[in-house]
Amino acid sequence: MAHYPLRVAKKVKEIADACSLEFAIPQDLATAFSYKAGQFVTIVQEIGDEEIQRQYSLSSTPTVDPRLRVTVKKIEDGRMSHFLVDQVEEGDVLFTQRPTGRFYVPSEGPERAIMLAAGSGIAPIISVAKHLLHDDSANRVVLVYGNRTEDTIILRDEIDALAKQFEALSVEYVLSRAADGWTEARGRIDRAYLAANYERWRGHDDLPLRVYLCGPEAFMDTAEAFFQGSGIALNHIRRESFDLVLNEDEEAEPLKVGECADSDPPASAAITIVSGGNSTEIASEEGETLLETALRAEADVTFDCQEGTCASCMCKIEVGGVALKPHALEVLRQSDLDEGVILACLARPLASTIKVNFDEF
Repeated sequence: MAHYPLRVAKKVKEIADACSLEFAIPQDLATAFSYKAGQFVTIVQEIGDEEIQRQYSLSSTPTVDPRLRVTVKKIEDGRMSHFLVDQVEEGDVLFTQRPTGRFYVPSEGPERAIMLAAGSGIAPIISVAKHLLHDDSANRVVLVYGNRTEDTIILRDEIDALAKQFEALSVEYVLSRAADGWTEARGRIDRAYLAANYERWRGHDDLPLRVYLCGPEAFMDTAEAFFQGSGIALNHIRRESFDLVLNEDEEAEPLKVGECADSDPPASAAITIVSGGNSTEIASEEGETLLETALRAEADVTFDCQEGTCASCMCKIEVGGVALKPHALEVLRQSDLDEGVILACLARPLASTIKVNFDEF
C-alpha cells in the first residue's frame, strides 16, 4: 500500500497524554485523502530499527473541518502513540495511507443517534456527531462520554462548543473517579447505567435509532448486548475498534458473499481490481486471497494487519462472489456482507469472474 508524506500543520495538546495532529494535504493528494466521517488512517513510521503501522481514527469531519485530523492518546507500551504524542512536532512529515473504514453508514433519513465513547474512542464519535449535526437539522444526537477524571476528557472544548451551537445535541460526561466538586454523572457506563438512562436517551419522537460505540472491547460488548436486548437491530449498532482479538475456527464453514458459483471454487478467476481510480485485471492463483491477488498485481490498495482485525482492506464485491472467513463478522455486520462489503484479506474467489472496488471506502 502506498504511503504518502503528509506534513503536520498543527499539533494541539488535548490532555497530558493525548494530542491532535492536523495534516496539510497537498493539492495533488486532495482526491486520495478525501474521506468520510468516522474513517481512519494508517500511519507508518520508522521507530528505532522497526517499521510500525498503526490505525488512528479521524476526529475531523469532511466539509466541516479545514484539515484532516487524528487524535491520539498514549497507551502503555505503545511505541507509535508515545512517538506521536511526545516527539512529533509541527512541520514534521509522517507517512500515511489513504483514509478508509466504514464506521458510519448513512441512513435514508433523519435519525436519533445514541453515541457512547470512552477515552480516546471519542475520535470517530465526534467525527460522526459533527457530520450528523451539520448534515441535517432533523438529526438528534445523544453523546455519552466516559472517562476516569475531569482532566482526562479529550476534546472537551470542542464538544462543549458543539452543544452550544446545536440544540439537537445532548452531551453527558460520566466520570469513574470524579473529584468532590464534580456535578455531573459518576460511575461507569455499564449495563446498570444504560438501563437507568436509555428511555431518556431514546426520546419520544419517531426517529429511527442508531447506536455508535467506540472504546474498550468489554465496554462495547456490554453496550451492544444491552441495546440488542432493548430491541435495536444489530445492523443499527456500529462499533469501531483496533484491538480485536479474533477467535478463528479453522473448521468453520466460510460465508458466501455475492454471486457464487454452484460448483467448486475455481482454480483461477479473472479479477478486476478498482483502486485509486484505476482498474487492474489479473488472474488469481489457486488458494490466494483477494488481497494477495491485488498485491501481486501491484494495485494501490489499503491494507495492514492481513488477518482481518484492522479493516484496512475493506472493499465491495461488484461482480461475482467470494468465500469469506467467518470471523469477518467480528469486524463487519451481516448487513455489510449483504451489500457486498468484505475484507479482502479474508476472501477467496467463488466465481470465475470477480470485480472488487476498494474506492468505496
